Amino acid sequence: MSGASVAPASGDDCTGKYRPARPDLGGQCRAGRAAVYPLGRQQGTAGTYPAKTRGRAVSGVRRALFITFLDKYSGLLIGIMSTVVLSRLLTPEEIGVFSVAAVFVFLATILREFGIGDYLVQAREVTQTGLNAAFTLMLTTSWVLAAILWGISGLAADFYHEPGVEGVIHVLALNFILVPFGAIFMALLRREMKFGISYRIHLAQNIVHAGTGISLAYWGLGYMSLAWASLAGVVVTVLGATWYRPKTLRLGLAFSGVGKVMRFGGWVMISTVCEQLAGRVPELLIGKVQNMAQVGFYSRANGLVEMFDQGVMQAAAPVVMPHFSRLKREDEEIATHFLKVVSYIVAVAWPFYMLLALMAEPVIRVLYGDQWGAAVPLAQALCAFGALKAFTPYAGMIMRSLGGARDEALVQSGFFVLLLIILAATYTYGTQAIAWSVVLAGAGRVLFLLSRLKHLIGFSWREYCTVILQGGLLALFTLAIPLAAWFGLTFVHTAAWLGFLVVGGSAFISWLLVLRLMRHPLYAEVDGLIGRYLPSLAIRKK
Repeated sequence: MSGASVAPASGDDCTGKYRPARPDLGGQCRAGRAAVYPLGRQQGTAGTYPAKTRGRAVSGVRRALFITFLDKYSGLLIGIMSTVVLSRLLTPEEIGVFSVAAVFVFLATILREFGIGDYLVQAREVTQTGLNAAFTLMLTTSWVLAAILWGISGLAADFYHEPGVEGVIHVLALNFILVPFGAIFMALLRREMKFGISYRIHLAQNIVHAGTGISLAYWGLGYMSLAWASLAGVVVTVLGATWYRPKTLRLGLAFSGVGKVMRFGGWVMISTVCEQLAGRVPELLIGKVQNMAQVGFYSRANGLVEMFDQGVMQAAAPVVMPHFSRLKREDEEIATHFLKVVSYIVAVAWPFYMLLALMAEPVIRVLYGDQWGAAVPLAQALCAFGALKAFTPYAGMIMRSLGGARDEALVQSGFFVLLLIILAATYTYGTQAIAWSVVLAGAGRVLFLLSRLKHLIGFSWREYCTVILQGGLLALFTLAIPLAAWFGLTFVHTAAWLGFLVVGGSAFISWLLVLRLMRHPLYAEVDGLIGRYLPSLAIRKK
């Protein structure tokens, strides 16, 4: 790959700005700016693309989107295989111990990130001063939080009456010491859309993480196997970032510019903290009022339902914020694009969640084993929460793109407060009541988000309801064939795994047919992809 050349942060001729070098000047500074090449690009290709190269730019975006999907799906596949094996090597109690400890570390991770990566991605220009400020802030917060985690680990173990929590937190805290040395470069890769390099690093990290966890669990390390696996994955990420980082890219300590980074990250951090707390509070509450086995059941149910977020939503997320930011800069209509996103996500999410809720028992038994039967009703409840989120897909990213970071923070904090109020009234009724409390609070979150999105975008309620109704009908019609297949298989006592494959395959075929019959806008996209890569399977128009 071509390297990045970073000039001094100050001087008579260079100011440390990330700008493309002029080929006609031999790669020297122009207009008093530093000769800094974007990561992995050839000289002269950064910035605004000339008209003759815009086609190649579009192809580059499509390729980047393909790689991000490949990244997410390969990670999801490795994660599923690892989970299937670990669910048979570890008990629900052992997974519960790790889950409780991981909640504390996850909350600290949000504070550590502080929107620093997003700052580097969205900044109009990244200077050497800005890089140093971002690195300084990340290094300081990471090491301070590592010390805090180490200090409170004993208190957390005493609070849950589980000594194992302390050891898990100790190991996970070591991640904070290492992360800053790779996170800055990973953010620059996102900024330059160098997803190919990111994919190679993530693939190695996922393989090492899964392999370490399975090996240590097999050797009898129990819940500590998951902690050491996490540390091994972070080590691989840092080593990968160091390997691919241009030799000319240097990071130093500097407090100049830290305030600018902190101002950007403030609203982002509030939103992220509230959103993630809302996702983790149920496990913390279950661990306190129930037992670690119940935490394990809830964790497995939640992990199963979140596969859609990991496989679809997060895979497309890298292009959402840049896309809506461009629409705003070019003064294009936002509402049409927002409604199209809602239409596409609802058309995929609702059939998935409805089918998963109806088939939760065989799916959980096939993937995790018979000992996880108590997770079935929890997964069914959380499927309803997942379906609710499809009403407002990528709402937070869209708000930030349109200058509504404050609106996002207010919505997420309101959702968190509402969830706490509902949980306070229902937690004594058991784990299922807690799961349905999340669903009820999620309905309130949808209303909050729609009110703010309506203010920022100005979409038509009539058009929005039409999109939602179309998605609901599509989901209901899609389920007809797979449900008939499932009920038919129950009479012949088919093995669960075979029924799982038959129903899943029939659901996909049914979904394609319903898309075609309803003339859903997503059909053209799906048929185009099938026609390109599997032309013999494409559904052609008459």
